[in-house]
Amino acid sequence: MKRFTILLFTFLFCSNINATHLMGGELIVQNDQPGDYDILLTLYRDTLGIPMQTTQNIEIYNSSGSVVTTIACNLDPNAFHPVFGLQNGSVLPFFPYGVEVYFFTASFQCAIPGEYTASWDNCCRNAAIINLPNASSADMQLFTDFTVDLIDSYSTPFFMVSPVVFLPMNTPWQYNPLPFDNDGDSLVWSLDFPHESSTSNPSHGTPIAGYSNPPSVAGGQFSINPITGTISWTASTIGNFVYTVTCEEFRNGNKVGEIRRDMQFIVLPSGPVPQLIDIGSLPLNADGVPYVNAIAGDPFSLNLFALDSSVSSIGFHAFGEPFDLSNPMTYTQGSMDNFQTKVSLMWSPSINEARPDPYAVVLRLMNGTFSMDYTIYVYVSENTTSTESTSKGKFKIYPNPSRGITNVMISSTSSGPVHLDIFSFEGKKVYHDKYHVKKGANEIPLFFTLQKGNYIMSLRLPDSTTYSEIFTVE
Repeated sequence: MKRFTILLFTFLFCSNINATHLMGGELIVQNDQPGDYDILLTLYRDTLGIPMQTTQNIEIYNSSGSVVTTIACNLDPNAFHPVFGLQNGSVLPFFPYGVEVYFFTASFQCAIPGEYTASWDNCCRNAAIINLPNASSADMQLFTDFTVDLIDSYSTPFFMVSPVVFLPMNTPWQYNPLPFDNDGDSLVWSLDFPHESSTSNPSHGTPIAGYSNPPSVAGGQFSINPITGTISWTASTIGNFVYTVTCEEFRNGNKVGEIRRDMQFIVLPSGPVPQLIDIGSLPLNADGVPYVNAIAGDPFSLNLFALDSSVSSIGFHAFGEPFDLSNPMTYTQGSMDNFQTKVSLMWSPSINEARPDPYAVVLRLMNGTFSMDYTIYVYVSENTTSTESTSKGKFKIYPNPSRGITNVMISSTSSGPVHLDIFSFEGKKVYHDKYHVKKGANEIPLFFTLQKGNYIMSLRLPDSTTYSEIFTVE
């Protein structure tokens, strides 16, 4: 571990000697009240850099491309990112090499309705970036398009999940920035080109010529899921790479806003990545997204198991709209045991949270060097059951430890199919079966031939509630 840390330090330090320490950034505009717009510029930089400047200039352009005003956006020592929960100047958690986060805030008043752009640029980019030609000669331009309306609220979307910096080579990997809009507008996200400033288009700059997607192994191309926003990549080369993800906002079929995150990835030698072992026990919706169901007025919980054999502690963080509600979802994790830990989501959604559209939740696992994001949907429906069946189902395994014969006691709120999966601690599914249970108490005898060791049993009940428990085969 000590040698790895020294190699990492040397790699990062040498890469940045003659380059900017800026790692990336994003820019959003939030409509506070009619004609009043709050600007938040978030910048990320490595901690080897010089002290951060206290002021950044933001230029506001109208739809004709003319400058309306230049605003001094001040470093706000009291600012917290509204979703990340990170204080100004803090370090992104659970990474081996510090990346600091800085927030600059300003206000823009405007009484003329129309389309506007807030724009910022700074020179120069890191010379170590591989997928840009002559990276050190290119600057970074961030911008956001937003709508001024004196009647309706028009805030830009924002990214709910903090960025990831490090990932391992030759390892399938996922990350989800999770764009979200408080106004409920339709969002479309995509991978884009990093931009640099341009005299021909000063409001938006121009895509940097010669940019290419980060290199990948066959079948592991750098891509984004158009349904969930999850970015997937299996990197084939060690080094620094830049990417941009764009989120466009539409209302009544018309584009009303756009944001972008411009950020570096640093690919390190192959290493372990934390995994959710039993994520495969969750059902998939029509778009192939794992999901769980919750009923308004009933307590809801989801328990999954995370594994990483390289650390004595796995970091866990959950992101998404439910955590930002006045009646928020919460999450916890258990203590580390045999390189695994239980992670849990808990919520008691009210009738006000019931809706046909799902809530997107990102589960992030971190081992101190690398991370892995998992995206699930939570559907909340109205409670249409009688009061006698409002308690959630549960199950018990006995005997535990087992010698090949195990009984599973299930308490179900309704009759229907139960899916039972058994996973090894390496995440391999070693057993699957489906049973029919009645409402109330049920007992299922299991006969299996498994090698000695620890396993995770996961049950999905008729109401799609999922439970997982550890059991041992002697």
